[in-house]
Order: sequence, then C-alpha cells, then structure tokens
Amino acid sequence: QIERQQIEKEFSKLKDRLETAVTQVTNFQTNGTQILRTLFSESRQIDEQLSGLISQCLASLCRSRTIVNSKINEFLQKSEHIQSELTDRQILIHNTQSSIKLMLELVNTLNELNIENSQDITIAISDFEKRYQEFTDLSQTTKYTLDIDKEMNEIRLLENEKIRLEKELLEETILLENISTILGKSIII
Repeated sequence: QIERQQIEKEFSKLKDRLETAVTQVTNFQTNGTQILRTLFSESRQIDEQLSGLISQCLASLCRSRTIVNSKINEFLQKSEHIQSELTDRQILIHNTQSSIKLMLELVNTLNELNIENSQDITIAISDFEKRYQEFTDLSQTTKYTLDIDKEMNEIRLLENEKIRLEKELLEETILLENISTILGKSIII
C-alpha cells in the first residue's frame, strides 16, 4: 500500500513535469534552444525516475511473490501433516473395529462352549485368556506399526482356531452322545 502510494506520487510528479514540458514547447519560438536543452534534461531525468520506479515495482512484485509462495508452501505442509494424521487415525479406527470384532467372536466362542459343555468351561476360559493376550499384543503392535496385513493374518489364524475348536467340541458332543447311548443300552440289558 505504502509503496503503491509512493509510486502514485512519483507518477503524479512526472505528470506535472510533462505538463510543464508541454507548456514550454508552446513557447519554443521565443526560447527555442534553451527550451530544447531543458526538455532533453527533463526527459533524461524522467527516464531515470521511470527506471527507478520500474525497478521498485519489480522488487515489490518479487517480495510479494516470495511471501505468497512461502504461505502456499506452509499451507501445503500443514495440509500434508493433517492428511497423514487423518490417515493414521482412520487406520487406528479400522484396527480397533477389527479388534472389537475379534473380541466378540472370542466371547461368542466362550458362550457356545459354556452352553454346549459345562466341563469345557475351564479350557474355554484358558483359551479366551490366551486369545485375549494375543489380542492385547496385537493391539499394541497395531498401535505402533499399523501393520494391517499382520492383524488380518492373526484374525484368520484365530478364526481357524475357532473352527478347529468347534470341530473338537462337535466331536466331543458326538462322543458324549455315543457314550450316553451305550450307557442307556447297557442299563436296558
């Protein structure tokens, strides 16, 4: 703003000088040679002042451009940092959801084992504690490394373990039913 006002003042002065020069040209017939010398001198001074003003304008433009570029770079860096934090939080939320899903599966497994066969409660509790420890370890690892593939592999392993336990439970149930049937037949005999 200040530089602009100064430039406008300089241009105003130049305008006044040019008007004076025009007046002097009209009086050229009386003061011809002297007026020409004065005009050339004034013209030279005007050229020098214009060159100075143009240099000031260019310097001001360069400063403005530098400031704008600096602000743009700051904004881009902040934007990248915010985007990185947002991505980290989204991954953490996803991993937390996966961990909660895993816990629910473990609780469901425990409930099924408790309902199906009360003798296996101790084994189920031990298995749950072991899996909970694995979940805790997995959560800590996920929190710092954000290794989604590892977590998904852990979940697959736990799902396979759940399927294996369900098969074992089914086999034990069938075995118990067979024993019960055999005992029932032997009592009848």
